[in-house]
Order: sequence, then structure tokens, then C-alpha cells
Amino acid sequence: YELELKPEAEYLGVNTVNLAQQVRTAFFGAEAQRIQRGRDEVKVMVRYPEEARRSLASLQTMMIRTANGTEVPFDTVATIIPGKSLSTITRVDRKRIIFVMADADTLTTDTEEIEIEIEQEFLPRLAANKFPGLEYQVMGFSADSREEQAEMINGIFFILAVIYALLAIPFRSYMQPLIVMSAIPFGVVGAIIGHWIMAKVFGWNGGTPILTLQSIFGMMALSGVVVNDSLVMVHFMNRKVKEGMPINEAVRMAGVRRFRPILLTSMTTFFGLGPLMFEDSPQAAFLVPMAISLAWGIAFATLITLVLVPVLVLIYNDIKRVFCEIYGIKPHAKDEENDALSPA
Repeated sequence: YELELKPEAEYLGVNTVNLAQQVRTAFFGAEAQRIQRGRDEVKVMVRYPEEARRSLASLQTMMIRTANGTEVPFDTVATIIPGKSLSTITRVDRKRIIFVMADADTLTTDTEEIEIEIEQEFLPRLAANKFPGLEYQVMGFSADSREEQAEMINGIFFILAVIYALLAIPFRSYMQPLIVMSAIPFGVVGAIIGHWIMAKVFGWNGGTPILTLQSIFGMMALSGVVVNDSLVMVHFMNRKVKEGMPINEAVRMAGVRRFRPILLTSMTTFFGLGPLMFEDSPQAAFLVPMAISLAWGIAFATLITLVLVPVLVLIYNDIKRVFCEIYGIKPHAKDEENDALSPA
């Protein structure tokens, strides 16, 4: 039950705290003294008799003491409102907290949009209009998902840094690892396009293209695979330049000589992942998004690599030549060798 003060209570000097204390004293009791009996300590409580505490009528007929010392009936200052009370009250840092939980059908609703709307529109409006000082925090599955996403982003940056370091050490160059890694973004684009093709054309996932957590894992693994084609092509260019071949001729020859190995390597990987992409058994369902990311990412990045890497090498060479001409820098033989390096 809930007690609501009447307008008359203000004139009689009765407030919510005073009323609650009197009701609590009457039914729960007030400690009058403590008596020591051996090792036990007995509390002496002053309250209504047990018969009077069993009935709600006792509350309605009890007398409430006002500010001037007089007593008035309970009905004069307050009203009893029936309702449900909290089974337990949980507090953190002396603040009362309440947990609000809900489940959503992920197949028909976008849970992220619901969370954004609740956090950015509903809760601020609730705190401003109805409950001033309200504080809220996202917990549970939503908080875990955000934490996992943050860890995943950090893992992606770590993977890219490791790949760059592993390429920069043998190449002894700051720019060539970036040229080799330029295929990674296109591999991610290919993975996204692959999800759309598999959903729309082949009916995967009910025709709805959805990127799952396994899809992201596949893209992370893809970043270490798609650099192989670029690495093979750049290595060939470096070796030919080191042998004395002009850079333009080395780029042209790399495109001709490495076209078949790069294409065959990527296509065999794509078709090798084909049975897993079209597998419909429940045991392999969680691997299908990862296989789609790897297969389509490799296929798309390979086609881009055959054009992008030679172009980037020529652009980098032109920029370096212009830079040297502007500042009058004549590259030494050792520097020229370091720009066309081959991992020995």
C-alpha cells in the first residue's frame, strides 16, 4: 500500500516523513530499551498489540499526532492507495537502483536502433520531466556487446600493426608495406559484397544480408591472407629493379609473370571454401559467415590487386622522383636499392 498526504496535512504540520515514522512506530515498533540476559541482549519494542497489527482497519483508525501536539484521525491527513510494492530494494553507493530488462526478436527488429532511441531520447526525457536526478547505465548483453566491439577494434589495429612490422622488416621500407596492405580494405569490401550476393542470389540467411560476429572474424583473418598476392607482385618488382631493370618495365613484367600464380592461388582458395559456404547443416552454420568473408574477400581483392598494386608502385615512384627534383636530392645507390628491395 502507498500513503498519500491530503491538502489538510500541510495546515496541521504533518509531512511525509513524520507520517511514515508514526505509522512505522505503530506497526513495526520503536525500541524503548535493551535488557541484558546472560549473553543475549533483548530489545524492548513499543508498538500496537498483535491483534491491532493484523488488520488494515487499525491503520485507518489510528490517531496521528500533529505539529501542535494534538491528535487527528489518519483519514484526516492521508489516504491509503492499494498497489504493489517492491519485493526488495537494492542500493549502490546509497542510491536506489532498479533493473529494467527486455528481450527483442533479432530477426524482425534492430536492437541497436532500439537501444539508441532509448538512450538518446526516452531516458533523457524521463530524467528531465518526471524523475530529476535520474542516472542510468546500459548493462547486460548490450554492455557486453559494446565491450566486445571495442576489444575487436583494438584487435584489428593490433593485427594491422603486426602485419606492417612483419613487412617493413624484410622490405626495409616504410612505404612498400602500405602498398602491399592496400588490398586489405578492398578485401573487406569484397566480404560485404559477398554477404549480399549469397543472401540475395543464393538465399543464404533467408535472403537477408546480415554481418555476424563470425563475419567480422573472417574479415580479420582475411587481412592476413589478401596481402599474399600483393607481396608476391611487389617482391617480383623489387627483384627485377635490383637486377637493373627500369621500374616501368619491372611493373609490366610483374603483372604478366605473376598473373597466373596469383589468380590460381586465389581461385583455388575460393572454390575450396565453396562447400562450406553452401553447407546448411546446423553444425556448420556458425562457420558459414566466416567462409563467406574469406572466399569473397580474397576473390574481390585479387582482381583489385592485379591493377591497384602496379598503379600504386608507379605513383609512389613518380612522387619520389618529383620530390627529389624539387629539393635537389640525388638518391644514392643504396637508397635506390632500398626502394626496390627484395627479401634477399
